[in-house]
Amino acid sequence: MKQSKIFYTKRQDIIDKFNKQLSIENYSNQTIKNYLSALKLFLDWIENSKAKKVTDNDIQNYLFYCEEHRKYAFSTMKQVIAAISFLYLKVFYKPVPKALEIKLRKPTHLPTVLSVKDINKILDVTKDLKHKTNLMLIYSGGLRLSGPLNAAYTLLCAVNIISHQSIEFFFI
Repeated sequence: MKQSKIFYTKRQDIIDKFNKQLSIENYSNQTIKNYLSALKLFLDWIENSKAKKVTDNDIQNYLFYCEEHRKYAFSTMKQVIAAISFLYLKVFYKPVPKALEIKLRKPTHLPTVLSVKDINKILDVTKDLKHKTNLMLIYSGGLRLSGPLNAAYTLLCAVNIISHQSIEFFFI
């Protein structure tokens, strides 16, 4: 009982110093909130050992736990690593453990490709000629949606400029 109370006091001191240092270095409120959450989970994980005496193996086990059991996404894992690194560098004034000097690979996702049947269904439902033409352009050229939409917007802007200039010319 006494040991957990001592740990809680040390834990709270670490959290307070961590929070204060983040504020001093002008981190955003959302970053402070995310880092504090990551730090609290890390401190809960290592409750039996002292935070300053955590080994690289402990950190690797914690990162594995976050990845496999908590199913953290890529960006969340980066935040966990950044929070623990900040703890060692700015609060403990110790070098970052080797286990945190890893480069995470961002997962790549393949785009979903519609079948010809699905595209034909979309085109059949679309009644407006302008929209149907844009959709046919997108799917026939294998383009992403943003390309033709930006091109259409640019074309509309150019037409508006030309029409305004010709109206001004007409009234002069």
